[in-house]
Amino acid sequence: EEDDEEEEDEDKEEDEAVQELVDEVKEELQPKKKAKVRNRERQEFMVRKGKTNPAFSMLSEEFGSSAKSADDLPSDVFESFKRKMLSAREHSAVKVDKLKEIEEDNRKRKLKKQEKLKAEAEDTQTTTTTTNSASTNEKSSAQSVSVPLARPGGDAPSFLINDPLLNPDGKKGRDYTVSLALPGSIIANAQSFELRTYLAGQIARAVVIFGVDEVVIFKENTSSQSAPTTQGVPKWRQQQHQDNEGRERRGGGKMNSDPCVFLGRVLQYLECPQYLRKHFFKMHKDLKYAGLLNPLDAPHHMRRDTKSLYREGITLEKPVKSGKGSFVDVGLGRECQVDQHIKPGVRVTVQLDAAMIGKRSKLFKGKVVSPSEPRTKSGLYWGYTVRLADDIEKVFTECPYKGGYDLKIGTSERGTPVNEYKRQTKYKHGIVVFGGVQGLEATLEGEQHIATSNPADLFDVYLNTCVDQGSRTIRTEEAVLISMAAISPHIAQ
Repeated sequence: EEDDEEEEDEDKEEDEAVQELVDEVKEELQPKKKAKVRNRERQEFMVRKGKTNPAFSMLSEEFGSSAKSADDLPSDVFESFKRKMLSAREHSAVKVDKLKEIEEDNRKRKLKKQEKLKAEAEDTQTTTTTTNSASTNEKSSAQSVSVPLARPGGDAPSFLINDPLLNPDGKKGRDYTVSLALPGSIIANAQSFELRTYLAGQIARAVVIFGVDEVVIFKENTSSQSAPTTQGVPKWRQQQHQDNEGRERRGGGKMNSDPCVFLGRVLQYLECPQYLRKHFFKMHKDLKYAGLLNPLDAPHHMRRDTKSLYREGITLEKPVKSGKGSFVDVGLGRECQVDQHIKPGVRVTVQLDAAMIGKRSKLFKGKVVSPSEPRTKSGLYWGYTVRLADDIEKVFTECPYKGGYDLKIGTSERGTPVNEYKRQTKYKHGIVVFGGVQGLEATLEGEQHIATSNPADLFDVYLNTCVDQGSRTIRTEEAVLISMAAISPHIAQ
């Protein structure tokens, strides 16, 4: 692009130079307007009178009106005038030739540039051919598949390569799920409202990067979170402390809402596709700085011109005929009519009619499917769900999956090094649990109804994902990235 801009600037400069040269030649070839009009009138008058020809009128005008013919002029004067006219004519002819030469060079250069652009366009139109090997009794056949390029606002992103619309022979679906649990107290530990929002954005980015399907936020009932005692504190000191807290709340330095609710709301906001947020999220103080966060750019966050078989949408409050399904806004600029009648304002996952995608029509057709179908059938990551739990025990007891979590992994610096862990059996639903500021050990100490105080007894695996750490502590948002990067190869199926 920079080379093209430089060439355009050079072309512009050359065009300006050529135009200046043309103007200069015109000025030299054409006399001034007044002189031209006067000469023409003089010539016409002399022709009508029959005194002399138009050519000699120029001589008589310059050397005196008394000369009626060339014989009346002195020989040296006539020769001088003749040489002057011939030199002017030769000079003009040279400039005209130079102008023609420049125009010819310009034309050749533009033709060369067009040929270069045409050659580059032909090189970019590449396709890959995949050969499907048949059985020994059948003939082998080759199939040409066009690979979508990851162009912003153009073709489909690279992570949609497994979309059945773009690649029918993509990888198989993923039938297992990965969940992540962490305490909401990590939000309360941040110093300002902006930092709390940014911390929540870091968690959301890590969750999407590693394809986590569920985020569980639990309350951490540690001793450090208990209310401070006022016994023995003077009343004036208590009043001063209350005034300071009030100023912090008004200035955004103190948590106004529950940290678990705050984290859950920001995570849900970021997971929702951009074209649906205005329908599901009203103005709220917890989302004051959510617009500053980095976008997740998940597979289901599609642009209008992205082609995909699946899309997220919201049912619209629009009258439908009897026996027809609801109208859904799926972010395509045109509505989609599904096969079911659903009350307005519900978020649904829609499978579009593949035959209508890419064609001009006033209305799309599709059907409502389960939010897990893109994952189970095509292996597409389709976002995460958010669940709140009152304590760490309810993280497991209120599991939304049938049969619960069959692979429970805890993380701590006192666990087994992750490089020594090898998963022996397959699992259906796995969960990775992180502790708060003081770790999982402090979390269990605050839970009175849990018999054991050893976190390793609650989990199938208790891992140390950062062996020989250099810092005394690892923050939870850092631990999520480190641990998921270390654990993902071991839990992939």
